[in-house]
Amino acid sequence: SFRMQWDYTQGGDMYSSTSVNLVGRGVTKETDFDRTLPFVLPGVKADGTKNDVQVSATEAFFNNLVGSTNDLGIYDATVIRLREASLSYSLSDKALAKTPFGGISFTISGTNLWYNAPNFPKYVHFDPETSGFGVSSGRGLEFFTGPSSRRIGASIRVTF
Repeated sequence: SFRMQWDYTQGGDMYSSTSVNLVGRGVTKETDFDRTLPFVLPGVKADGTKNDVQVSATEAFFNNLVGSTNDLGIYDATVIRLREASLSYSLSDKALAKTPFGGISFTISGTNLWYNAPNFPKYVHFDPETSGFGVSSGRGLEFFTGPSSRRIGASIRVTF
């Protein structure tokens, strides 16, 4: 038998200190560009014309992101996740007919096997379900939590 459980959470704002600092410090592929070249931030100037002001990579990322809590660190927390999957095989009654066993089954299973949070920076690989607070009242705020864990296991069940 095979079974799996998918979860989908739509929306919700989340401040992610981990994401904003990894991007701001330039340690992800999002900032894998020639940092000596000038950078033009998307947007418009105060008069409504397209922004054409050149800034350095430090001004664009590090100065705006690292060490500050602002709207640049707020992301849409939509996530799709393969929460759990398992594959089981049971030996048939015919195979067990001449044994003292009533049943034997083998199972491999895993939890938190895959997720995609499409609105966070792609190469940060951030999981919106992480929480450094340990309680649900802190949902929506994340301050340098570790990555979520993936668990894989196997079992053998024998009955007599």
